[in-house]
Amino acid sequence: MAQPLGGIKVLDLGHFVAGPFASAILADLGADVVKLEPLTGDPMRASHNTSVVVSNRGKRSVAVNTKTPEGREILERACSWADVVHHNFRPATAQRIGVDAASLRSKRPELIVLESSAYGASGPKSGRPGFDTILQAMAGHLKYSAGEGMPPLANRILQVDYGTGMLGALAIQAALVRRRRTGEGASIRTSLYDTGVFFLSQIVRRPDGTIEGGVSLNSDQLGVSSTESLYQTSDGWIAVVGLPNGGTASLLKSLGADGSAESQAADDELATSLVRRSLEALPTQQAVEKVRQAGHWAEPCGTDGRARLASDDVMRRTGSIIVSHEEPFGDRIDVGLGTSFGNGPESALRSHLSRVGEHTREFLKEIGYSDDEVAGFLASAAVVEDDNKPDEDHRK
Repeated sequence: MAQPLGGIKVLDLGHFVAGPFASAILADLGADVVKLEPLTGDPMRASHNTSVVVSNRGKRSVAVNTKTPEGREILERACSWADVVHHNFRPATAQRIGVDAASLRSKRPELIVLESSAYGASGPKSGRPGFDTILQAMAGHLKYSAGEGMPPLANRILQVDYGTGMLGALAIQAALVRRRRTGEGASIRTSLYDTGVFFLSQIVRRPDGTIEGGVSLNSDQLGVSSTESLYQTSDGWIAVVGLPNGGTASLLKSLGADGSAESQAADDELATSLVRRSLEALPTQQAVEKVRQAGHWAEPCGTDGRARLASDDVMRRTGSIIVSHEEPFGDRIDVGLGTSFGNGPESALRSHLSRVGEHTREFLKEIGYSDDEVAGFLASAAVVEDDNKPDEDHRK
């Protein structure tokens, strides 16, 4: 089966995480993604952070100095090559170098342009840079996730960064469908702040001013009720989610708590204490079985998730995870796209992180430059290339 986005050409001008992650998803789906980056590479490369691999896997790397006349010409020709152009420059920067949606689509109305920013394209904060934790804080997630009356709870899972990339990739695919039908391109905008707000979708404000949809954690920050909480066992922790009506009483009965389960269940604080006391005396697996006997859901809290992923043959075969070796990171686990288009992993995720400029020469020739012109660009340092080719084609 052909890959869903086979034949689609994407020029990625993004940097850090949220910007390039959108096009990494498109690469997973078969698009030919060219990452045009500075001569020294995406700033994230210097950190040796594995986020740079997640956000740039499966792309070709072309290193260009866009501050030179030659580099600006290459950038313009690369934009003409692409079906989709994506960047996360601040609005003023994008306009200055001519890659804002209005400038690009004035020349090619059929072009799809995704612009990702921190605070949006307009407003007093539109020119500011932003990062995941900052926008989580601004949207209220750090305070909301901590529970009522508790200090904010830090979260280093880059949910706003990756969420912005996912929403951007979804919008690009929708724009590709519309273009196929109408011939019309698109100017798409995403922002970290909009994504932060998007993740508050379960919270609504009623006309009387009350807020509904959000449930505050208990003071111990382990859960919201006796039947939706984390509980310690004799050798670990489990997560419990139970039925809302009558669930507490059935849980207490299953655990053999003394006294009337119905009356104890009426006081959720007491019920939580009784459940905690019963479960902490049991080994994890036995505790899970007891909770399940009550008709509730329970699973152990994993402590070795990465190790289990690395050894899970089923997840490897299905493409849910990809285990590979990548310098300078060593052995690593890539999470797959999480979808398939048949009986197997059709996305065929290309996990290789290209070296800076690894594909400069081949791409410049692809967009019409001669060998002599490429040599001239290299001599003038308008571009650089990496001559250390991998032993095998990274797309296999």
